Amino acid sequence: MKLNQLLSLGLMTAGAAATILPLQRRVIWDNANRTFAIALDLDDTTEAAARAGVALDDLLHELWHAGATHLTVPEDTLARLMAQGRLAVAVPVVPLPEPPRVARWSYLASGEPGLLERIKVELDARQPALDTRLIDEGDRSLLAVSGDFVSLQQVGLGFDPELAHLADHAGLQPLPRPVSYPWPTAVTIERTLAQAVAITKSHSNTPAIVAFQGDGAPGHPGELILGHEMLMHETIGAMQRQGLTFAYFAESRHQRGDWFVAKSLAPHVVLAHEFTQPQLVPEDMYSAAHRWGLLARERGIRLAVLQLFKVVHATTPRDCVDYVAAVADVLVNREGLHLSGRPDFRPAHVHHSHDHGHTHSHDHDHDHGGWGVGSREWGAENHGVDEQHSLDHHHDDVSHHRDHGEQHHHHDHESHGEQEIELIGSQPPAPSPQAPHPSPSPQVPPSPVMTTHCRGLR
Repeated sequence: MKLNQLLSLGLMTAGAAATILPLQRRVIWDNANRTFAIALDLDDTTEAAARAGVALDDLLHELWHAGATHLTVPEDTLARLMAQGRLAVAVPVVPLPEPPRVARWSYLASGEPGLLERIKVELDARQPALDTRLIDEGDRSLLAVSGDFVSLQQVGLGFDPELAHLADHAGLQPLPRPVSYPWPTAVTIERTLAQAVAITKSHSNTPAIVAFQGDGAPGHPGELILGHEMLMHETIGAMQRQGLTFAYFAESRHQRGDWFVAKSLAPHVVLAHEFTQPQLVPEDMYSAAHRWGLLARERGIRLAVLQLFKVVHATTPRDCVDYVAAVADVLVNREGLHLSGRPDFRPAHVHHSHDHGHTHSHDHDHDHGGWGVGSREWGAENHGVDEQHSLDHHHDDVSHHRDHGEQHHHHDHESHGEQEIELIGSQPPAPSPQAPHPSPSPQVPPSPVMTTHCRGLR
């Protein structure tokens, strides 16, 4: 045998041997990480309920029956409350005579009981240099706030506890989404993250997951994590003290500082993904569901934050139920995953159709005792590789239709033994040899490599 042939054969043998360990790690990772969470975007779901003319609570129940597991809870701000019509700038009958310590007085009114009091408590804790006063004008109450009102509209004010109750009543786990704003302090960061833990721990014993809203700050393009960048260590320290798990959007919605946070908080990290509205335009509900399956299989995504189909490929607002059902069908029936907190849930098989009639019925009685989810160390080691995987799915291959007459969902919430449910993991290693070949033309860039020991949900 010639020398070059011997060298080639030796290199091929060494290369084949080198793949054994990554493949073994991939098999271990796949076996340990078999749970997926489907989170509903609160704003999209609220919009769908309003346009469909149904109560938000009823639509959330339908979506739970379709396979949803979480509901996002964005952090309140003055701007958000005003945009929702829950808060308004008002003119007092008699303005306060004394000048404020900072800037000028602004007056706020609300028809929602307790909202002004909650805002005052948060502003006093987060902006103690400002004056806030509740004014009783007989037939109404006003909140007087000093300072620059425009800048105050961006400051995070914690989470609405009513939304956590709403999610809990529908059988969904709250997913807090803190906002980013200019010049946070260690105190405001700690307060926001402590409140994030409170709305999750008070309604389930699931390890609290935080998915930063990260809308960015003026003058800073891109999305920011609360505390970026000079107070990132305070953010990480607060998350560690509160026992929070970081939702890392490794494939798409990169936030400034997210990789540093993920490295610092490992293993308390869950790989997440969110398709934006422009990304949904070339898709339909069923091709998007297949993309979620490919992301789960090839990229290790374990948390899907679902924005709903609106203008394109959605005839009625209640088509969102079909979308969630399609995603759950692909993840559970095709990919063999379990839904977070619902290990025995088996969705009906979904088939493609353009018939958008809906007949949904459900029992609103949820036994939350069975939703108990606790974390523990697995000891399964994750080793990521920087390898590109194909995520494209050809629309001509999609032929799925939802048969409403054959839906048989299992709704038992009781825990059964020590069923392992994992939501926390990092980028999986090389692709499993059993995984079928996806179509070419990758759409998603590879995520950074991350090595950690998984800690899962049960």
